[in-house]
Amino acid sequence: METKCSLDTNTVLSLSLEDREEQTIIIEKLIKNKKCYIDATVFVEMEYVLRKTYATDRYFIATFYRLLFAQDTIQCDRKSLIETTKLYESLPATSFLDIYLAVRAKAQNIPLYTFDKKLALQLDTAEIPC
Repeated sequence: METKCSLDTNTVLSLSLEDREEQTIIIEKLIKNKKCYIDATVFVEMEYVLRKTYATDRYFIATFYRLLFAQDTIQCDRKSLIETTKLYESLPATSFLDIYLAVRAKAQNIPLYTFDKKLALQLDTAEIPC
């Protein structure tokens, strides 16, 4: 296995859209031959761009994320992102970011304080501060 690299939102987005064949081939080769780190912020930004710019549905996004998580060469906050992705599919009115923040708070055994009443009702980690 070659050296490590880090992928930004544009590279992962290109892979998901497969809109530029030459870029898709390059990214696929990178993922096959290198340990590739993808920061959680990339998943958050990508979800937003796919939904808002490309009108992509949650099922496509979650399926693509699961494909990435299945790659041994992808390094990320896998446990939290897998849990976030599962909840993301079952909570259609809640953003990926809010779910991720709640999942990370739960992992730290701390509440996620929010003034978002819907979020507080949907996720047991989220609370409205007194």
